Amino acid sequence: MVTFGLDQKYVAELDDDLDDVYKQYMNAAPPDVSATDIASALQYAKGLFNYPETSKIVLITDGKETDRKAQEVIGSIQAQGTRVDVALIPSEYSDNDVQILDVELPDYHVALNEEFDITVTVRSNASYANAEIRLFDNDTLVSEATLDEVTLAGGDQIFTIKHSFTTGDLHTLKLTVVPGASDLLDVNNEYITYYNMETFNKLLVLEGIGGQSQAFETFINGEGEYEITVLDVYNDKLPASVNELRAYDQVVLNNVSNADLTDVTLNPNLPKEEKEGLVYSTLVDNLHEYVSEYGGGLFTVGGNDEDGNPHAYNKEDMQGSLLQQMLPVTATLLPFFVYFATVSARLRHAVTLKKSVWRSASCEENLRFTAIAKRQTGTPLFVSESSGSRVRLPIKNTLFIAYLRFQFTAFVIILLRMPSV
Repeated sequence: MVTFGLDQKYVAELDDDLDDVYKQYMNAAPPDVSATDIASALQYAKGLFNYPETSKIVLITDGKETDRKAQEVIGSIQAQGTRVDVALIPSEYSDNDVQILDVELPDYHVALNEEFDITVTVRSNASYANAEIRLFDNDTLVSEATLDEVTLAGGDQIFTIKHSFTTGDLHTLKLTVVPGASDLLDVNNEYITYYNMETFNKLLVLEGIGGQSQAFETFINGEGEYEITVLDVYNDKLPASVNELRAYDQVVLNNVSNADLTDVTLNPNLPKEEKEGLVYSTLVDNLHEYVSEYGGGLFTVGGNDEDGNPHAYNKEDMQGSLLQQMLPVTATLLPFFVYFATVSARLRHAVTLKKSVWRSASCEENLRFTAIAKRQTGTPLFVSESSGSRVRLPIKNTLFIAYLRFQFTAFVIILLRMPSV
């Protein structure tokens, strides 16, 4: 014997001793009666049988369900061999009832202040004029999202509410329908759902030469929507652990070489650990874990040293390093080719291309560009530069957006999947 409402209670096993069964039923803790979910109760009862092919469920109900539809699960229960019989006990209430059956939120990531649709499915057993559908965001009524003078004609109807989030973190969204007339049950007039509004706006910029990131910061944060922290790898306190890096959504290496991050003799400012009598930097190891294990973004920008020589992508410095393994480029002396198309897109946005436009061009040794790469996992971002030495791009299903600077002309370059070079 199972009693149910919003949840279910297994109160007694069936037995020939009816008095004992009745006593267990009367002494059992009652279910949550704030709703009636017949479908879930049927699924719960189905799981209690050891031999479902010879079992039977007798459903005693008034047929007033507030959540889901019992008919949706009866078919699957009968398919396993369990018979479902219904004993309808009419209630003393009228049939005039309205309820919110379902609420659908966007299945994509919503940005702050971006307007989106909330779809509300309302079911009514009668006609209602001048009903209202209200939205509460974290217990605050969103008056501009209220649907006034809604006509409910009976049956299932779908309504759309416009909304936007102005703050991040978890949002509790409560939808209520106010029928404006007699209603069977109030408890099914409310629907609560949740949306975790994640904001990806915290950037950490590590620069190899102090002050070099001012132009980058101005370019990427023109609208002031990012929280940018700039640290000089030689003079500022650097993150000493993966958890400290995880405070940021993306790390930018601006003209930072592998040696800048690994050579504790060259850069005593690096976070260090001692192992077997040797002192080594932990920064690149932490960056690798931050990207590969926690899905953090990595954006690298090339550049030269003070003498004008390649710095961030120096072949001898990068070859065989963990930093190079994290990037979609391998420094070689092979010819370098790129496929590109000009697009008008901001660098700070990832672009999904449904149709690729292929162009080819050889790059001169003095051509310098920065490129953002976004893996299909949607997390790591990378940048490469042809800084004097030729490079090969062993890319698999990786989208690049490159910002090309050549003399006084600026282009946006899209590096798509490369054939073997």
